[in-house]
Amino acid sequence: MTLSELARINYGALDYAENTGPISSETRRHKGIEIIRNRKNKFTVLRLHYSADPARNEKWMEAIRSNYSPEQWDQEYEIDWGVYTGKRFFQGFKHELHIKEVRPIEGIPIIRGWDFGFHWPAVVFAQRVELPNEADRLVILDEYYVPDIELDDFAVEVINYSSKEYSGYIFSDFCDPAGKQVTDKGPRSSIDILNSRGIRPGFHYLRDESYGWGIIRQQLIQRRSTEVGLHIDPRCTLMVQGFGGELHFPAYREGQRTKDTPSEKHPYIDLFDALKYLCVGLFYIKEQEAKGDAYSRYKEPERTYSYMAM
Repeated sequence: MTLSELARINYGALDYAENTGPISSETRRHKGIEIIRNRKNKFTVLRLHYSADPARNEKWMEAIRSNYSPEQWDQEYEIDWGVYTGKRFFQGFKHELHIKEVRPIEGIPIIRGWDFGFHWPAVVFAQRVELPNEADRLVILDEYYVPDIELDDFAVEVINYSSKEYSGYIFSDFCDPAGKQVTDKGPRSSIDILNSRGIRPGFHYLRDESYGWGIIRQQLIQRRSTEVGLHIDPRCTLMVQGFGGELHFPAYREGQRTKDTPSEKHPYIDLFDALKYLCVGLFYIKEQEAKGDAYSRYKEPERTYSYMAM
């Protein structure tokens, strides 16, 4: 809220509520406002809901709610994260809107997103399609996933698969920035391994991982034209299952901070992490970096290239 919006709130109407928490705290509540004071350490927590502002009425809500996915609305405006515990991670996904047979469009680069999960690597193939008078659409063409495989062998398989299925197309790649790190698992980083195979991906360093999930949710939203910003081909069986609920919010544990992070369930988390890195790279907005928002540093893909059928 802005300072002018905060000034409209009637804090004087706050009344002490019955103490339902520890005896060392006291709570005051009024419409949309909750203040909890800890008598021991003197800390005060203010929980401020939009309903505390008289100007934010039903008309205001109807005007902006369509711009948010169900998850984003509940988390950002209803201050409610627990409602999705155990539920599917992408509530805005609808089979009848988002699943569509698609084919790669000639003249548009194919973007590959890579996840380097240890022995669980995954790649997602997609294109960014420009639309008249609307934001660009993300078209997910394909998925490639092989369990229990070394990254070097996986990269060779992806190259062979790309040359077979997408002969003549230009490719550009994005990956997890952590792939630059050399670990005790070997002398080379994951990106070094891709580089040795002629693949030079770009990546973003993000301060907030949830930004990547937010991009995907934003693409799922149905627009005023009734179109959506994301189509996925039914051949992507694992990702369709993930969108449908196999990728879900983890079970809530008492005292644990709830985060906008899905459960670590293979192979879904691997493919959707790959999609997340792809989306962050593809929909990067440089102006945001100057504002100090979710972005930190960015590395462009060093090279685009094409495979010819062998």
